[in-house]
Amino acid sequence: MSTRPLLGLSYTANLFRNKGYDVEAVFKEHGFSIENIDAAARISRSKELAIFQSLFDLHPDPLLALEVGPLLGPAGYGPLAMLLATCKNAYEAMQMGIRYQTLGYVFGDLSTELYNDKVALRIDQAIVPSKISEFILYRDMVGTAKMIKDIFQLNGFELELSSVEFASPRPSKAAGFEPAFNCPVKFSQQDNRIFIATKFLQLGFPQANVSAFNMYRDQCEKILFDSTQGQDSLSEALASYLAIFSYDIPKAAEAASTFGISERTLRRQLSAEGNSFQNVLDQVRFDKAKKWLSESGLAVEHIAAKLGYQEAAAFNHAFKRWSQTSPSHYRKTHSSK
Repeated sequence: MSTRPLLGLSYTANLFRNKGYDVEAVFKEHGFSIENIDAAARISRSKELAIFQSLFDLHPDPLLALEVGPLLGPAGYGPLAMLLATCKNAYEAMQMGIRYQTLGYVFGDLSTELYNDKVALRIDQAIVPSKISEFILYRDMVGTAKMIKDIFQLNGFELELSSVEFASPRPSKAAGFEPAFNCPVKFSQQDNRIFIATKFLQLGFPQANVSAFNMYRDQCEKILFDSTQGQDSLSEALASYLAIFSYDIPKAAEAASTFGISERTLRRQLSAEGNSFQNVLDQVRFDKAKKWLSESGLAVEHIAAKLGYQEAAAFNHAFKRWSQTSPSHYRKTHSSK
């Protein structure tokens, strides 16, 4: 099972501690000590959400999440922040941020939407306990906006967001949103989006450095690899690794490189286990597709894109091959919505 950086949870815990709450007791209840968190420690998604719920019980106000953003600095992202800062420009940084998004703290999936004069960073909220869903969404949005601004600032630029949109209804007390993002904020929109003027994407980063970029990218790949260890077989480890990604799914050669073997060796070892790279990838895609079709309202076209398909038709064909039914029919018979 893949894991997430525990350091991200510690920032939220510090906010509650600054409010005067005994967060150490909460962490001890779940088997951790906030005073002795290893910067490289990782935690399962289910355990992290359980701790979030316990923290939220101390101060059940989702708007408190707006105060988390300023606490999330580049240092907390480790090699990911340095990878983004050494990209050629903001556009490449955005692509790398999406590819390695699981090294960050967002619950959900990041993607980009390009328009004539602006680009939207879209956050599709993951299925989380309803009690903390608003809190998690606000934290993810304000934290992501802060991260984008920090990467620009590391390269000597001051970024101004164009606007922010939330799919959720406007809360009764919404006065703190525009100061938190320093731009107009709208609610009850189609999706959760952070808009940036296209002109910012074209700025060359003074910190761009190919050697440093490659070094930090290798470090990010190693962290992803380490987070999938503990499986009994290469097939299981590969499945855990592939499940981390959305949109830009690694090819066999990329996966082999991360595992420290050649593509030929990867395929040979999988064959010895009675498996293949394509079979593992198909199973990962099938499991994700079933989850999104049954638990979310995402359009089939969007699910196809998240699974790495260029065309929805290709996904429809594959899903019928896996399940003997269409994605739309599967949703009708399995949806929990």
